[in-house]
Amino acid sequence: MVMKNHFLKFGFMLAFSFTLIVFNACNGDKPTLSDNSLIVARNIIAVNGSTDEIVSVRALAADWNSQIIMTSIAETNFQNNGFSLQLPKSLADKFLIPVITAYSSATITGNKDAKWGLIELVASDEKGGMIGSFNLAGGVDLENRTGTIARWYYVDSDITIKGEFQLVGGPTTKAIVNLTLKKGWNIVYYSTTVENNIAVLKTTTQRPSGILIWTYAAWDDIPLPMHFSLNSLFDR
Repeated sequence: MVMKNHFLKFGFMLAFSFTLIVFNACNGDKPTLSDNSLIVARNIIAVNGSTDEIVSVRALAADWNSQIIMTSIAETNFQNNGFSLQLPKSLADKFLIPVITAYSSATITGNKDAKWGLIELVASDEKGGMIGSFNLAGGVDLENRTGTIARWYYVDSDITIKGEFQLVGGPTTKAIVNLTLKKGWNIVYYSTTVENNIAVLKTTTQRPSGILIWTYAAWDDIPLPMHFSLNSLFDR
């Protein structure tokens, strides 16, 4: 099965490539994630550029009815090298697409018509210009193209998705999905590993072990060779 990476339209691939610059042996505070609708980021590490020009943080969602125009759905101040961002209780239908679009061959329980929407966390300067992105990631190894990144999704109804798929690239690539999504905001973790020479993408709502670190990357400071997509981890 060719897994449809619809969420990549939000810039997930680019965001992940930014985060790949993070080094493995980095110490940081374990982020507080007591409420999925409240995003709290502390001790943010600038892996590219500087946080000095950041004034505010926005959560952007794609309006699928307007040729995928990114729209701000929440905003907060950036202060003390961090932020606390409260997401809205729900997202309008124009920001949502069917969950099963990506997992049509998986084992699905709950509402098979459930929809979800992904957000991107973006930094703005004093002029309101978007200058970089924030990511929560850990265990990133650039050379081996492995690591974990967390993403925030709003889901309009409960749905559980489980399965294992063969990805584009032949027998050396696969995806394992284990999602228990509840109505409201959910955190989904994407982890890439290499197991017995097989590249594996694990997608789960279960928080992985180890520390995840908040990072910031200024867009203008990302060298072009770093702009490879997550798909390249598997297209071998």
